[in-house]
Amino acid sequence: MLKTSAWRERITEDYVYIAETDHLLLRDVPNRATPQLNVAFFFPYMSPVPDIQAAVVKRYFDGDHLSVSPVGPSPAIMHVDNLQKVTPLWLKLSVDLKHDSQADAAFGWVLEMWGYSIACARLDIKHYVWQQLQIEPSASWHQNVSAERPYIYHYTFGVEYSLDGIPVVGAVGEWSLDKRHYFGGYPPRNLARPPECAQECAWVWWSMFNEATSALGPEWKESRMGGTLDFVKRKPELADSGSAMASSLVLSGPWVINGKHKPIIFFRRGRVHSPWGLGSWECQGGAQVTLSLCGLHLLLTFDSQTNPTSFSYDVSPQASMRAAGTGATGRGTLDASFGGNPQPWTDEERRHPAVELIAGSGPWAWAGVMPMAFLADGRLSSPWGPGHYSPVAGTTDTLLVEFVGAKHKVVVGACNKFHSVREGDGQEVDAWVQLPGAARSCSLI
Repeated sequence: MLKTSAWRERITEDYVYIAETDHLLLRDVPNRATPQLNVAFFFPYMSPVPDIQAAVVKRYFDGDHLSVSPVGPSPAIMHVDNLQKVTPLWLKLSVDLKHDSQADAAFGWVLEMWGYSIACARLDIKHYVWQQLQIEPSASWHQNVSAERPYIYHYTFGVEYSLDGIPVVGAVGEWSLDKRHYFGGYPPRNLARPPECAQECAWVWWSMFNEATSALGPEWKESRMGGTLDFVKRKPELADSGSAMASSLVLSGPWVINGKHKPIIFFRRGRVHSPWGLGSWECQGGAQVTLSLCGLHLLLTFDSQTNPTSFSYDVSPQASMRAAGTGATGRGTLDASFGGNPQPWTDEERRHPAVELIAGSGPWAWAGVMPMAFLADGRLSSPWGPGHYSPVAGTTDTLLVEFVGAKHKVVVGACNKFHSVREGDGQEVDAWVQLPGAARSCSLI
């Protein structure tokens, strides 16, 4: 475009705003650029500091490699003179970097962004780095769109949730909004609402999509692509059948398979946390449970429906093994290191509202570290070892939680979250239920 003589007839403004197709404009963007200064956004995944990136930057820039701004060409605002000056070198460097195997390996998918930033450094074009310019939310990190007041919502990351509003990490959620679903066609109209407990980013993106498709009227072509509820095959939640086996299983554990692995823990809604990732389980009747984990479907037979302490497993007759070398049979037992509570709880303690919300639910991430599980009669499984918890009398939402020699006052809130204050020093910590990606192939023997 810049090589044509008519480009200034088409672009009559003195400044241009460079955007991407996955930018939603939340409000008018003020122009803070000057003829000497481009406006840009800092990308934390671009850095000239690590040795691999630094070695490449030093070969393409003679000055201080740390002065190369970790910014890409978008979003950006710049004077047209700077656009005309930087674009030829930006293009050349991007091509040169792509032909350089070391640079291509070091920079990966942000290579063309580096082409822009190195070109600006060579030409001594400075940047006003403006973090409020945009936000890049995800269900996995807790960003508040309204509080941060960005101008642009960049939906580069998918927003993945379970149907009860728990963020799903590293996998497609039961409620899923991701631009990668729509490489082959338009998203349909009227995308289904996010779960009520979803964070604000899901509601903003969803509502703006639906607003746009509605406003376009008949111009929006009917799509055969899936909506927000169509990318994960869901099945009836047999795990929450209310059976004695289901009720006792989510309050027992942790479990060790064949005596040599880190524990696995069964949670409500058919969720299993394992050393290899997330799995699922379903009651099959009696004391039998199907466990789907590591590409396997195993039939577990427990020694009791109401007080299980061990199980044997075999390949489920409904499915075949998909991982080699796993062994067809085995045994699981309670992790002896977590012991038990010598004083069983009263019915009043078990029926405490905070206990009913938290016991058996999970997996909980304490300040992002998981898994934490609240088990029967005050037994606690934490990433740092066993502990205990108990309801605080006279409250409906407060527990006393103790592990690693420290006591914490925990206030249980809505939407699978709680807030903790440590008694010794007042340190505050938030916790939430978090779903990691599905378990990969593994050996259970």
